[in-house]
Amino acid sequence: MSTKIIPLVFALNNSYASYTYVALYSALMSAYDYTFYDVFYLVPPDFDNQHKRKIEYLKTEFKNFNITYIDMGDNFANIVLQIPHISVQTYYRLLLPDILTAYDKCIYLDGDVMVRGDLGEVYDQIDDKCYIVGVKAPGYHMKSADNKYKYCELLGISSLNDYVNAGVLGINLKQWRQMSLVGQVKKLVEKSFPCQDQDIINVLSCGYTKKIEFKYNAMVSRLNDTSEKMQAVFTLNEIIEARNNPVIVHFADWFTKPWKSDKVLFANDWWHIAEQTPYKNELEQARGEIERYLYRNRLDVLLPMLKKQEKIVIFGYSDLGKYIWKKLSENGLDRLYCFCDNDLKKQGIYSKEEKVFSLEYILDNIAAPFFIIVSQKKSIEIKAQLVENDIPED
Repeated sequence: MSTKIIPLVFALNNSYASYTYVALYSALMSAYDYTFYDVFYLVPPDFDNQHKRKIEYLKTEFKNFNITYIDMGDNFANIVLQIPHISVQTYYRLLLPDILTAYDKCIYLDGDVMVRGDLGEVYDQIDDKCYIVGVKAPGYHMKSADNKYKYCELLGISSLNDYVNAGVLGINLKQWRQMSLVGQVKKLVEKSFPCQDQDIINVLSCGYTKKIEFKYNAMVSRLNDTSEKMQAVFTLNEIIEARNNPVIVHFADWFTKPWKSDKVLFANDWWHIAEQTPYKNELEQARGEIERYLYRNRLDVLLPMLKKQEKIVIFGYSDLGKYIWKKLSENGLDRLYCFCDNDLKKQGIYSKEEKVFSLEYILDNIAAPFFIIVSQKKSIEIKAQLVENDIPED
């Protein structure tokens, strides 16, 4: 079979170079023999040459790629970020149609992904009828009807039905150029949308988005979620397939990074690749950051902070949840208000000592609740659920 050239784009800075290296490495090792990736790194002016030298090392192992570094200058330098753990570099992709003028379409990947299949599976799904190809962002599709309406009003679109996660995208560069979409970017950037450039991409492509299977952007925080709400977004078979045979694994949330915690799904697979890279020692130094953070924040550290909260909610009505409630009470914490649980069978339990409500009820009836997540199996999913409902991550 003749060589198939696929333009592949990453946007990064110095602090994300090591993770992006692992993402690129995973793509190269998973490609078909006939696939050649024309890789583009969109970087800021201060991108360190040491990272470029390490890419040269990658060329000694793989022959199926070429890489071009594109200095993005001061583009988006004055952006006011709405999400602290996301950098301005993600905005660079908004200019891709004017940068990759030799191509009609491309693949864009965030640096926190691990590729386990050939990217041609996504690339081939970009057709003339769509502006982008992507996987639905579950949280937006799981919002209440009222919250969907409010978010649509904010973005100025008619529906969230097409809303996708922007960490894995097939971009129809030709259509973007024909529709002069880049020309609309500056005006949309000034609106400071909550989800930043992801919102902008979805606004520009609303009505012209091709949605593809969950396995092409298998967000690890969602892979164990088989709730009714989740199955309204993806079929149960899609969820199972994404968990068992993902083509692209996406460590999308700040708390589901394999370099922060070995307990994250697919962390061992990610580390198997990372340990083969020249960033191995550097990455090892940060390994287990979340576990160390949790150790530092022992009960004696947490209590003074918890005593400043007005109404504390224990998310997880279980023996462990009740044990934590008891221990906090014994240590003088009198701000405990109620339990929260997603299990319909537990919701509605109400006594002097124990009250269990749904998250929806709590958000509608309790001002500024402070959540403590107590779950041995669902903590990642619960945190994602809270974040999606605009609960501050701290």
